[in-house]
Parts: sequence; C-alpha cells; structure tokens
Amino acid sequence: SKPGGYRDCVINLELKEHICEIQVHLWPMWVVCGVDGFRHYRHSLEYNTDTFENPYDALEGLDRKTMAELIVMAEEAVADSPLDSLEWYQEKFILDYFAEVGLFMKHGLHVWAEITLKQLVRLRQQSPDIGFDHHETIQLHRYLEQVLRQLKKNEEADEAAVVIREFESRLKNEK
Repeated sequence: SKPGGYRDCVINLELKEHICEIQVHLWPMWVVCGVDGFRHYRHSLEYNTDTFENPYDALEGLDRKTMAELIVMAEEAVADSPLDSLEWYQEKFILDYFAEVGLFMKHGLHVWAEITLKQLVRLRQQSPDIGFDHHETIQLHRYLEQVLRQLKKNEEADEAAVVIREFESRLKNEK
C-alpha cells in the first residue's frame, strides 16, 4: 500500500494516441479518498506517520496546554455533527471523532473517550462495509477496554476483552 494506507489499481490504456488512466477503487478506499484522502496521503509522506503502530503515539510528548488546544480544535471540527446523531456512512466525522478519542485518552478524559468509543463501535457495527468482525471495530474495542479499565469499569472492560479474544480466536482458526 501507499503511505497513509491508501490503495488503488491504475490501468493505463492507449486510445488514439492518448494515454487514458482508469482507476479501480474499493468503496471504502474511495470514501476515504473523498475525505481529504490526498491530503492525508501527502501528510503521511511528509511526516512519516506510517511508522506508528498505534496512531495515538503521534501525540506523545505534547504538553497539556497543547493537548487542550488540540481538543478544542477537534471539538470545532465535529461541532456540525453531534456524536449521537451520526450515521454509519458519515466517514469524515467518524474519522474526526476517532482522532478526538486519542486526544481524550492522552489528556485523561476517559469518560469522554468511553462515550465516544461506544458510539464509534456502534457505527462501525452498523456499517455494511465494516461490521462486527472488522479490524477497525476490534481496534475500537481495544481502546474501549483500555478506557474502561482506567475508569475501573472492569466488568465492562472484561466484556470488551471477550469480544477481542473471540475475534482473535476466529482469526487464528481461519489460518
């Protein structure tokens, strides 16, 4: 894949002395492309962000004031689409809320992270392109488990852990 996780298939054809490019996209990649995808791709190249295993690691080392300013900016980015009214197909806002979760987690706002993560899990589960067993949904469960443990909600965290283990077990059995 290209930096930023972007993938497509490009076919070049020669027609009457002209080169034509046909791009073949999977729907989820096309949706991402339409949501500032090229800008994301360029930033991934420029800042080498694909080297992070956990995307929230990019926030390491920021002071609390900078984190607070980033949270305000994140809140402004999603202000036009309240979390409880989001639909599964509103990819731009889902990605914005996902970024905001990282800020909440790094800033110690675990209750806000919990509320947002639960909604994001719900949205991913409703998506016909993603659903319950998609790696994105499972990753959201991983973050939710971490947040719930921080909040001492161990029973709920254990439920999230079961979802993760069951997914990993199914994945292992498929191999």
